[in-house]
Amino acid sequence: QTFSGKVVSEKGIPVEAASVIMLGSNGRTPVAFTRTKADGSFTVKTEKECSSIMFSALGYAKDTISTGKFRQGQTVVLHEQALKIKSVTIKAPRVRLEGDTLTYLVNAFRQKQDRTIADVIAKMPGLQVNKDGSIEYQGKPIEKFYIEGMDLLGKNYAQASENVSADKVRSVQVYENHQQIKMLRGKSFSDAAALNIVLSEDAKNVWQLCADIGVGVQLQDDNGMLGDSKAMAMMFGRKMQSISMYKFNNTGSNVTKEVDLSRLFGNGAPEERSVLGNVTAAVPDLDRKRTRFNSSHVIASNWLFKTGGDNDLRFQLNGLIDKSTQRQTTVTTYTDIMNGAVITEDFNAASHRNEASAELMFKVNKDEIYLTNTLRGRLEYNHSDGSATVNGNELKQWVRPHKRYFADEFIMVKKLHGGNTLSASAYLSYNYLPGRLLLTDGETVQRLDAEATYWGASAYFGHRLGKINARYTLAENGKTQSYKTVNRLTDSRDRYTENRISATPEIYDNTRYVRWSVRLPLSVITRSLNGLTATKLTAEPKLSVNYQPDAHWTAAANYAYSYSPYSGTAVFMTPVFTDYIHLRRGTGSLEVRKTHAATASLQYKHTAAGVFASMFMTWTCTPDNILYSADVEGNVYSTAASGKRADMNTTSLVGRVSKSFGSHFTLGLTAFYSTTAYSTLITEQVVPSRLRQCNLSFNASWQPAQWFSMSEESTLFMTRQKRKAVTGLDEARYRSDLYQHTLQIYVMPGRFQVEWNNDLYHSSDPGVELKFFSDITVSYKNKITEYSLSLNNIFGNSTYERNVVTANTAVYSRSRLRPREIIARFTLNL
Repeated sequence: QTFSGKVVSEKGIPVEAASVIMLGSNGRTPVAFTRTKADGSFTVKTEKECSSIMFSALGYAKDTISTGKFRQGQTVVLHEQALKIKSVTIKAPRVRLEGDTLTYLVNAFRQKQDRTIADVIAKMPGLQVNKDGSIEYQGKPIEKFYIEGMDLLGKNYAQASENVSADKVRSVQVYENHQQIKMLRGKSFSDAAALNIVLSEDAKNVWQLCADIGVGVQLQDDNGMLGDSKAMAMMFGRKMQSISMYKFNNTGSNVTKEVDLSRLFGNGAPEERSVLGNVTAAVPDLDRKRTRFNSSHVIASNWLFKTGGDNDLRFQLNGLIDKSTQRQTTVTTYTDIMNGAVITEDFNAASHRNEASAELMFKVNKDEIYLTNTLRGRLEYNHSDGSATVNGNELKQWVRPHKRYFADEFIMVKKLHGGNTLSASAYLSYNYLPGRLLLTDGETVQRLDAEATYWGASAYFGHRLGKINARYTLAENGKTQSYKTVNRLTDSRDRYTENRISATPEIYDNTRYVRWSVRLPLSVITRSLNGLTATKLTAEPKLSVNYQPDAHWTAAANYAYSYSPYSGTAVFMTPVFTDYIHLRRGTGSLEVRKTHAATASLQYKHTAAGVFASMFMTWTCTPDNILYSADVEGNVYSTAASGKRADMNTTSLVGRVSKSFGSHFTLGLTAFYSTTAYSTLITEQVVPSRLRQCNLSFNASWQPAQWFSMSEESTLFMTRQKRKAVTGLDEARYRSDLYQHTLQIYVMPGRFQVEWNNDLYHSSDPGVELKFFSDITVSYKNKITEYSLSLNNIFGNSTYERNVVTANTAVYSRSRLRPREIIARFTLNL
């Protein structure tokens, strides 16, 4: 049988996609089905017996006509009828992947106790906030930190992550394979990741002001007064962004990290590192707030202006005045000396950091041109003073490691006809490091005046070569290092120069699944050291491949060979005291380090399931590594480069997996293993040695109720050192272990919050005692104000002991701890 007709509304408008269902003889079972066309017409065929035809469409009442009454070609009129549906809750995914952009919704991960965006980022799977303020994604440090797509802070992004309120941020975006140069996106491969903070609407185009005043007192020792205060102003507009702040702290908190990240990761043109440094204590594996006795002032002002289109003008100014007092006892056994020479130190010193830095950057980032010029400068007037007892001898300590650094960097990339590109870049940096150091005799002052200049220029041309890409780079890089050294052993000047001219052909391609590149830098390196000269032609191949079969998996492998001349600080023969008890001598000859390095990585992410995992394996081989002879004479440990060489091989494996179970439960597991085979020179004998390190860390964050939350982290640190037996020297083994457990509990009824922090440290090392710390904070928070009262180190622990093993030392340390303290704080946010 064939039935045909037309379905229209009461107004005579054809009803498209209306359901036409033939019902069987029982009037319930469908036996044939069709939908109406755009003009409302339909035709349905069936070989089974039918009793009726049912017509239905969304927004209309159903109509049923018996087959006996239906006329061929009949027009069926449906009457409009509102349909009431059940309530629907629409939930946005907590993590969303679109292309190379990963978006985390802040409200899906934020817990009630979280104050800054760094607190929330630490709970997002795949992301990690380190204690120094740096942020990693899938095990790699982020390359850029944007706020609303603008690079206000450069490397000093902790000023934002540690201070922008979590309730002012809507989402956190991760740009995978981030290429900051707009014209090269999709053409030049990058495996770096960048972070972008997307603000809520009420945080844009308005000044945000914050004042925090904290005062307290120590309840042990000298009952000193405590302070923890800050004042901040922030603006995030479409054409202008700014963060300015002043902070003071003497409660052990590390506020200096907010101006130190650029020193940690480097920033543009090369910088000379000082041979001298402030007096520092061996840092135990405690939370530094337990051992840091500080008085820190930090001032920073950052401004970014959009001067037109895609043009940026950025100005940054940072200042730091920091005083750290340190008191520690160490017993250092030097395992690279026959029978293990021992130096015992008991010192009390004050280290001062007085530093200022500034940066001015102009950038154009358009589809046809990229241009940036950055001018940087930093002044350091650091110094330390103290006293020490070294192997029973009373000594005075003071050191003056001053520094001036100025640099300029220029980069230009231009798009040519046919999609080809041309680039040119140049940099110049000048470093002056005048240093003074009091030696162990208490009378002689070592003068060390160092100057270093770095320069470089490069240009490349890129084009299509058949179905792949080609790029040719010409570059020149050089440096001069001059050291004037005066101490009780010498009065001399050393000078080192190095110039490298290189040509690098490269082929690469970016396909849907595979990205690969092959580079072959060919270089002519000319060096001179105090009249000695050498010229070398080198080839340093570099290979990389990245395979991404789908949105979940990414695999990568890299190999690189490097031919790196030792810098002047390593080859100068002049004996230099790096601190009051350590003396070193270089080779006095032009040396080079050859390194083979291979890495492999595997990354997995499943955004819907909230699972992120990464694994990295690294192998490095340094053949003919310079061996240093060591000796202890009096109270001085000295090392000198010898004519003997030995290979050094390091293999490391690090993996991390994190999983979020909704917005209330997150787990993370990190494992690290490293083994290094090297050799030590003892009494002119090459002694094979091996150093193994293993770290395991587990962390969890759980919020079973709005008013209750807790987080836990447990970490195991293990180190093993083995020195093989040789003629006249027995086999030796050294080990150190540490177990660290942290439990944080938050109880948050209404506007109140109780935070209880607990730290437990224990070790299998003999003589190292168990330590348990507990802190508690009670706070009351309104919309714009917060009041809190904290009691730290409730049990009043005063010292902490630790054994640490390195490649050439075994160190026992006993450190002074901050006493029991009480602090009251008032916070105002506008």
